[in-house]
Amino acid sequence: MMKNRSVTFAAPILLLLIVVAGVVALHGGFGITGMGTRMGAGMGPGMARMMMRGQAAIPSGAPAVLSHHGCMSCHALDHARTGPAFAWVAWHYAGKPQAQAHIAAFIEHGGRGPWGGVMPNLNVPAVEAMALSQWILALPPQAPPGALSARVP
Repeated sequence: MMKNRSVTFAAPILLLLIVVAGVVALHGGFGITGMGTRMGAGMGPGMARMMMRGQAAIPSGAPAVLSHHGCMSCHALDHARTGPAFAWVAWHYAGKPQAQAHIAAFIEHGGRGPWGGVMPNLNVPAVEAMALSQWILALPPQAPPGALSARVP
């Protein structure tokens, strides 16, 4: 009688693949999301977990995009979370030419920010990004802790 060798060979390989997939998921993916594509489309499980944690309270008068795209999972109005406070962003860009367009492009496409972190591309439509950047710039600017009170442009 002949034994089915394919089953005995396939079982350890299948187990190995399951373990590797679990480790990769636990550590937020392979770290290559967004290569050549929009990062939001390839968002890893680590980013999805971060966005599912509790959001800061949505400020009154804020655009709906704040809750729709989970902005308050990483940002707050006047203190740091994973990302900078919106009032700090208003302070950083106060009086700078093209500030609204620059912030809107950053919201729309993501990237490395002036605070050293990386904001993912969450596929925020340009119209919503412009509305959010306008709201941010209308906030009372607040210097981040440790910042010089007089900025050099």
